[in-house]
Amino acid sequence: MRIVHISTNITHPYMDIFIIRNLKENEEFIKVSYDNETPTENKNIQDLFLSGKYNKDVLSTRKLLSSLDLDLINIHVFSDADLLPILNAASSLGIKKVLTLHEYSLICKKGTLQNKGNNCDIEKLSDCNCEKATPKENKKRQFKLDLILSQIDLLLCFSKYQKKVLDRITNNVFSKKTKVVYHGIYPNFGKPKTKKTTNTTLGFIGTTSKIKGFQEFVKIVERFKGKDIHFKIALSKEQPLDKETIEKIKKIDITYDLKYDMMDEFYSSIDYIIIPSNWNETGPLTLYESVYFKTPLIIKNIPSMIEKVDKNYAHTYADFDELILLVQELSRKKNRYSFPIVKDFNEYNEEINKLYETIPPAKSLMLKTGYVCNNNCCFCSVEDNKPNRFISFKDIKKVLIEKRKEYGEIVFSNSGDATFHPDFFQILKSGQLLGYKMILFTNAKLISGKRFFDKIKKYELSYVISLTSHKARLHDELTGKKGNFDKTTKGLMNLVSIKADVTGRILIHKQNYKELKELADFFIKKNVDTLFIAFMTPVGGAKKRFDELISKYEDSLPYFNELIEYLDSKNVEYVFEGVPFCLIKDSYKKSLEYFHKNKNENYKGVYPKNKEDDYFINEGRQTYKVKINKCKICNLNSVCEGIYEEYIKNYGDEEFKPIIK
Repeated sequence: MRIVHISTNITHPYMDIFIIRNLKENEEFIKVSYDNETPTENKNIQDLFLSGKYNKDVLSTRKLLSSLDLDLINIHVFSDADLLPILNAASSLGIKKVLTLHEYSLICKKGTLQNKGNNCDIEKLSDCNCEKATPKENKKRQFKLDLILSQIDLLLCFSKYQKKVLDRITNNVFSKKTKVVYHGIYPNFGKPKTKKTTNTTLGFIGTTSKIKGFQEFVKIVERFKGKDIHFKIALSKEQPLDKETIEKIKKIDITYDLKYDMMDEFYSSIDYIIIPSNWNETGPLTLYESVYFKTPLIIKNIPSMIEKVDKNYAHTYADFDELILLVQELSRKKNRYSFPIVKDFNEYNEEINKLYETIPPAKSLMLKTGYVCNNNCCFCSVEDNKPNRFISFKDIKKVLIEKRKEYGEIVFSNSGDATFHPDFFQILKSGQLLGYKMILFTNAKLISGKRFFDKIKKYELSYVISLTSHKARLHDELTGKKGNFDKTTKGLMNLVSIKADVTGRILIHKQNYKELKELADFFIKKNVDTLFIAFMTPVGGAKKRFDELISKYEDSLPYFNELIEYLDSKNVEYVFEGVPFCLIKDSYKKSLEYFHKNKNENYKGVYPKNKEDDYFINEGRQTYKVKINKCKICNLNSVCEGIYEEYIKNYGDEEFKPIIK
């Protein structure tokens, strides 16, 4: 699995460990920067510069991600991250998306889930009133939160408390894809050293920020000044301190930028570590490191930290007065402690990788935009049921929003051509904003025009373009208009010129089955390297003209098999549809039906309706298929969809032989 980690912050202690370890695993790292920030000096980390302009940022992110050939991105969320352009770019490329939450910026403007210094316990975002948040702004934030969480496949929290807050604010809608995995520590620590202290010594590791409780630690130092209690401080880097604080701690041993190889030395010089954080931290790493170095904890009674410790090695306090009493008690007597084994980062990473593997393939939404088309195909599958109007953009948008929590991909159905819809680009814009990967079945005729092509190339789409023959005359005859072949070919070439993801669709019928190889070559010479081979479905117009259009399998399969051998020899990717498995027992796993039915890549048909029209709705191919008695004893019965019912009515079932052994 090809993975890239994305973050605005690569100096956070967690990210530091992550980068050190995971670069050895050949995983990619991207540092997100805004405006004209200085590029990272680490040659192993790529820079992604974003402008704050949505469309521009989607394009630049997509360009970088597409160059890496990825399966999954893990975005490490800190307060300054703008997630939507990154998520939408990844979604358009069909890349799986994971968020790792290092704080609360998804739901809190400050990222700390605090209001005026107090921990916040709001039930929903509309209750937020800090930072002068207005109801209108909160409504936008809720919409953005839902939009982000709808797009991702996995949400990683570092505490049960954090998950509980998210579940509460989102009404448990995303609870199933939210997982809690506790931190792992640096994997190469030496063994804990024997304590070297003579007097009771209390330590602090962290920053001087208010929410980390540094000032509370300073107050303890001041309170026990002149007593037989010593203090040590390790700060992540040199930080500005006011004169009063400097005066209070001037006699304390302070270590700046404590390195991993000196951790054992620091912990051997203290008896207890105080973690006086005022907020529901997602970590902190210090908590786990202290347990590893067998150093008892003194922590504030904060839910997100209490859940990670027990009384065998941790003391808790509610306020400063309790802290004073606790320190006095601990300075008078030595307690015996029992420490658990702490997982390291390698073990943490194994947990995460197992969760990656549980992410299912994106479910695909088969979407109709109406039955109006600019072709007049004699084999049209909805010829007998197609109200001559488009489905409104309002109805389509509603479906896209409602289904986003369940589906990650839109497949614009080929029963009618979506490009012909008057609001086509509005539909694309909505699909992109909602983070769908979009696949468009089209005759590409409109794409042959410069104006239309210039607009559509701004969107990330995969295209499936059908031809019924490599001969213009036959294709035009079957699709009902002279010039169709030339326009479709021109549209195809326009897309190939921008290196769009194009699949050529070969429709097998009675008038072309002897020339399948020639049609495949036509696509291949146009630099289309993926083919979708489909036997014509005997419904709609093809059902009415069955004798003219539907070939017998026993006639067409020799040419089909020849085509498959040819494509294999040229290493051309392909998938096919419409052949009962008993006729192709050695290659059925290449069929679309097998993927859909047995690989959990289910396609759900959604055909929006409005009050004026009751559109014909079906769930897929199986509506038209049946199983015959022979199927019951076939080894492939459980994985095969069956045979087109109309085919059996016209040609019988003699050519179908069950696979028994």
